[in-house]
Amino acid sequence: MTPADADIAAELAEQYAHAPALAAAFAALLMRELRRVERDRVPWPSELVDRVRHVVDAVTAAGHGPQQVSDEELRRRLEDAQDERLRDAQFQVLRKEMPLATFASMAGRSYGQLLLQRSLGAIIAADDHPGLQAAGAEAAAAALAAGGAVAELSAVHLLQLLGRDGQLLRHRLPDLRTTTSTVDDAIRSRDAIWVSVGASHLVRLEGGVLRREEVSATSRALLRRRAAELEDMAAALPHDPVPGGPNPGDDVITLAEREGLAMYSDDCALRAQARARGVPAFGTTELIAATGLPAEKTAELVMTLAAEYVVDLPLTGEQAAALQAATGWPDGPGVIPLNRHQWWQQPGDRISAWRTVARAAAAEAPQELVSVTRVALGGALEQCDPGRMRQRYQQVVVAALLAAHEAGSGVPADFLTQLAEPASPEIIPEPMYVHLALFEALRAEGVTDPGAVAASLLPQFVIGPAA
Repeated sequence: MTPADADIAAELAEQYAHAPALAAAFAALLMRELRRVERDRVPWPSELVDRVRHVVDAVTAAGHGPQQVSDEELRRRLEDAQDERLRDAQFQVLRKEMPLATFASMAGRSYGQLLLQRSLGAIIAADDHPGLQAAGAEAAAAALAAGGAVAELSAVHLLQLLGRDGQLLRHRLPDLRTTTSTVDDAIRSRDAIWVSVGASHLVRLEGGVLRREEVSATSRALLRRRAAELEDMAAALPHDPVPGGPNPGDDVITLAEREGLAMYSDDCALRAQARARGVPAFGTTELIAATGLPAEKTAELVMTLAAEYVVDLPLTGEQAAALQAATGWPDGPGVIPLNRHQWWQQPGDRISAWRTVARAAAAEAPQELVSVTRVALGGALEQCDPGRMRQRYQQVVVAALLAAHEAGSGVPADFLTQLAEPASPEIIPEPMYVHLALFEALRAEGVTDPGAVAASLLPQFVIGPAA
């Protein structure tokens, strides 16, 4: 906000002091900007700063301005917001059982804000079942042939994330349209983002403890820019009103059904709901595949989406490691997929793919390997048959140890203990059996003196050279 803008906002706050909703909105905006001025040392005239402070103080004194609350009160409010119903809904979204737009309605948030801020940590956009992928590819091909579809906000967002390539994909569907409620949500989302990114940090409740996270100026600027772009892209589409409720996702299905068009959505659960009503549906990954782009370009676009935390994409171990190397260990877009069972159930040798990621983590630092292996165990065991859990656990751990040997990094002395801390005791193999499995794997790969190598990684047991 420029000084001239702040002056106008202060004047409006004074002019509409008799309207609490307007006065409070302007006061919150001004307080946010005042904090930014102080934090970033933006040169504002001293008389403007004094005027803004006076306006904020006056509105706050009247009981309508921004509230300052204690940590205890903030903790209580966050606990109220994290009720059991919303926690269950979050898991349903991550399991592809509930559309994110439905969750946004439940949480009293705009749909676009949850998309832009990745409020659940990832974007659940890609189907992992071959039958669903085939249905999406067929719908995308038909939409390209017809030149149009009905777009839902998540699809607009993924086109946005693809940048110039997203614009080219958009031009493949010249008659793409959406609903009025989708555009309205994009507008509200921009407002919500501009309010939320005014803070220099975010607060969340974790295990009953308040956690404050710094929000960099770069991150705030990126969110503001993307919120504005999302609004512009949605508003540029022809949009039709649809009688319905507060959920823009449901409205898109209704419009597609009414117009006899396919629905373009990057929400797996919403696509499933559309298909249940006889509406063909596809996402951006199916659209990319249907355009017939060269394999190298397709892989590039998939990597771009993966870097934005779109999960359940067909990533190789090399791709996941490359994504993570670009963002830094241990958290990031290359590690997040490992915590989802869908990655482990993709075609091919997933243990070998995991070993590639583990090798990159081990080369970074031994403790990074611990962190990433914990994540991998969560995904590998998520939908594993109960009778095979201990075997699967051992496979993942042995692959990590082999990766550490290849990277020449070693592992912490308490490597197995650290991995076992968050796991259920009944699925953890005895260290002796892990050591034996490691020894056999090293010998099978032709490693010289596998006993000595195994002992260097896990010195709890010593196995002599094979006879």
